[in-house]
Amino acid sequence: MNSEQVQGTNDSSIVSKLSMVQRGYFEDDFIKSFVEKPSRRSPLINRCYHARAAAVSYCVEKFVTSDKDMKQIISLGAGFDTTYFRLKQKGYMKNIQYIEIDYPAVMKRKVALAKRANLILEDDELEHRTERELGFLIYKSEEYICLGYDLQLVGKRLHALLESVNVDFKKPTLFLSEVVLTYLPAKNSSLVLQWIAKNFYNAVVVVFEQVNPWNSFGKVMCKHFKQIGSPLLTIDEYPTIASQVERHCNLGLAYCNATSLDRFYYSCVPAEKRKLLENLEIFDEFEAWHEACQHYFILCSTNSESEKYKIFCKMLFEDANAIFKESLPAAVISMNAKYSVEPSVKRFGHSSSLIKVKKKDTGQEREFIIVIGGFGIPADSLAHQRLHNNVTVVDIATGKSYKCNETDQAMDGAGVFPFPMFGSSVACQHHEKSIILVFGGRASPLKCTNSLAFLVFSNEDLQEDCDWQYKVEVIDVKEGENWPAPRWRHATEIIPNNQMEKYMILFGGRDDRLIFDDMWVYDIESRKWNQLTLHGSGISPRHSHSVCATNDGNILLSGGIGDGNVIFDDLYMIGIDTENLEASVQRIILYSLPPLFSHTSHCYGDLLILVGGVTSHINSKFGDERERGMITVLNLQNGKCSSYTVNDISNDIIMLHNHTSIFSVLQQTLFIVGGGDNCFSFGTWFNISPMQLIFDQSLEIH
Repeated sequence: MNSEQVQGTNDSSIVSKLSMVQRGYFEDDFIKSFVEKPSRRSPLINRCYHARAAAVSYCVEKFVTSDKDMKQIISLGAGFDTTYFRLKQKGYMKNIQYIEIDYPAVMKRKVALAKRANLILEDDELEHRTERELGFLIYKSEEYICLGYDLQLVGKRLHALLESVNVDFKKPTLFLSEVVLTYLPAKNSSLVLQWIAKNFYNAVVVVFEQVNPWNSFGKVMCKHFKQIGSPLLTIDEYPTIASQVERHCNLGLAYCNATSLDRFYYSCVPAEKRKLLENLEIFDEFEAWHEACQHYFILCSTNSESEKYKIFCKMLFEDANAIFKESLPAAVISMNAKYSVEPSVKRFGHSSSLIKVKKKDTGQEREFIIVIGGFGIPADSLAHQRLHNNVTVVDIATGKSYKCNETDQAMDGAGVFPFPMFGSSVACQHHEKSIILVFGGRASPLKCTNSLAFLVFSNEDLQEDCDWQYKVEVIDVKEGENWPAPRWRHATEIIPNNQMEKYMILFGGRDDRLIFDDMWVYDIESRKWNQLTLHGSGISPRHSHSVCATNDGNILLSGGIGDGNVIFDDLYMIGIDTENLEASVQRIILYSLPPLFSHTSHCYGDLLILVGGVTSHINSKFGDERERGMITVLNLQNGKCSSYTVNDISNDIIMLHNHTSIFSVLQQTLFIVGGGDNCFSFGTWFNISPMQLIFDQSLEIH
């Protein structure tokens, strides 16, 4: 373990905590005194650090206010944490002694900064003692003590040190470990917990740290900490919340309770408070937010025989674990994938569609995937960037991808058309031409659009392996015309019929203030929008959902995320009446459908294939080894479900959200295009794609 690198994590986290405080997420009048170079963090980092601060503060304040008994708090690896100063400000320190332990260099810096800000007074007794006499004692007042000590050396020496500052081993004592034990080797961190259990009669231990290293986000997280020289040394041995609970019980802290940060936030932070916080900054990183919160946990354990502290541990997260019921996963089958295209398409926030062209000489049908816009790495660069004007064609037959250019003379004369992120695209055949309809999207969360663009490909041009070109026609909104509001994260689909494909439907999405529940139909020939009247089951407003067409011309709508960041687990069959501008909505009750958003979907006979996505349905026993980015297959006739995990290819990480997918009936193949995320503070990840998964008629529900 590199102690200097681990100490460096304190400097990084304290800057993030200050950023979160300055944006109004959390009240802390003291943290600015410990940051010499403030830096504004992203909204995602601010939200995550608020959730972390809220979880730890919740546990501490529940402990100090549980009764009026004399108590102690010992903060392990305290760093520049300001909990003591905040408790004192609130008047909670009357019956409490607060002890902080960290590396001597860290505690000396903290005490110096606190003195400079007049947060603590000079201690005359310590000032006149020599460094040798001081030993590990950095600061001491009646209620606040700072000790410099390496927790890897836990044992008699630490016991004697605590005795020397009058720690009472029989008093109720809260041990606080906020992302500390995970930096110790598993053996050493277990010794710390075991030592606490053996030496304190009424210990309450609160641990906040990382979990779930095996899925895609977890792998990116662990890779990040390894790269900065402070690897997570405990997480592989105790990878799940359940394994952490078992660990504490086995080490003498027999009464234990825990929950994920995701569960804590949506159950223990009041809804009114969450709504205020979620409006502090413009936000559009929903996938990374939920993923990050599902990769941290908060745990409370005790060795006390007092019923009071047993009940305290049991009830601390009762609301969180009651709201999110555990359930065993459906049958899980491993599935292999392979890369199918060179050069790779690396991006997310894009759209993609499938077009089919028959060769004139043979009549053989060829299929091409058209990938539009997004954020990623173009084939001719190594830098992440907005791909405003990037249209890439993937030839399924040859496995080659081509950059496609807009013709010099676009139909509207506007030149290059900038494709927003998180828009949608659908393909249709129209008068010997292949047309991609691109609707909506955003340039930023404050600037979304309701533009509709036609990308027109000549089927003759598609016969050749050459530089492809397309024409763009932008359909402008005319004053007084019926037209959907600007939005992104919506869903569109072509309504299938036996005649020429001429209708596109649109549902939901969001802008910077609202989440939509409206459904529209676009007549491709008359070029008119009409809003549909919905009958039957009501559909809640949502974004990041998925729609797909069935063989009989209906639409299936699944999942999504709604007001208050509620993740939906519902499924609707929607019949469209284009003549009367109506839609009949029937909810399909399937108890095995997971809460899901940022997924894609396809109908294959009686099967609904859900590809990837982010979910709140975390089974703490299994640690989500099931890989949230799995393929879920639902039988629409009997409601049975199977899940297929996608094995990593050549040890590459596969992150199945913010992706698109194309199902080729011709080749019985599912192509996954793009995907990835801005993974909290752990870096940005882009899948290598397209990836090819092969389905056949023997696909079964187990």
